[in-house]
Amino acid sequence: MKSIMTVDLEYDWETKELRNLKEVLPKLLSFFEKHGIRATFFVLGSLAEKNPRLIKEIAKKHEIGCHGFDHVDFSKLSENGTAVQVLKSKRVFDSLGVRVTGFRAPYFKTNKHLYDVLKAAGFDYDSSEFGKRVYNKDGILEFQVPSFFPLVKCGLSFYRLLYPFSKSFSVPYMFYLHPHEFMEKIPSSKSTMPFLLKWLGRRNAGRRAWQIFEQFIKENKVKWVSCGDYL
Repeated sequence: MKSIMTVDLEYDWETKELRNLKEVLPKLLSFFEKHGIRATFFVLGSLAEKNPRLIKEIAKKHEIGCHGFDHVDFSKLSENGTAVQVLKSKRVFDSLGVRVTGFRAPYFKTNKHLYDVLKAAGFDYDSSEFGKRVYNKDGILEFQVPSFFPLVKCGLSFYRLLYPFSKSFSVPYMFYLHPHEFMEKIPSSKSTMPFLLKWLGRRNAGRRAWQIFEQFIKENKVKWVSCGDYL
């Protein structure tokens, strides 16, 4: 059995900091290497622009996908705004010699212009919708992000939130995570996020998230591959 492992590489939660790149990413890459996991890293263009060596290093063993240039809500963008986010990001990866053919929108939010923009920019697939299948949409292959059950997406954030009940979940065809989930730091007191959402977002985070994720990988004997490998 093969399942897709995806990583959304972005800023630390509720900040514009990138501590997760130094505090978490090396350990995550080492863990992937140890367990033979090849993933697709959906990377922000602005992050890649600031950390070119790191992205080139990741690209040696994993697939790089585009996550837009800034972490913005695509559902609020015009056609021109969508094109700017996609093309500006793609130019960064092109300048690094890293070929990107896949896209995932921040917050998993899209708009009616996205698929035309992706197709014109030479992308092959997108992974921004929720669902249970892979299908062709306007010339772009859509890798829908599955759910363990309604409203509970197949991501580490939901898996750790509902742990240990989540141990009974079946392995999905795709899984996603964010490196910042493994950080100990909680959102700043200046954050405007409601307290309940802060608490939910940080439940079983940090060291506990590592323990839960390692157990999830070790107990589910599947071959973890990138989106490109799955194709």
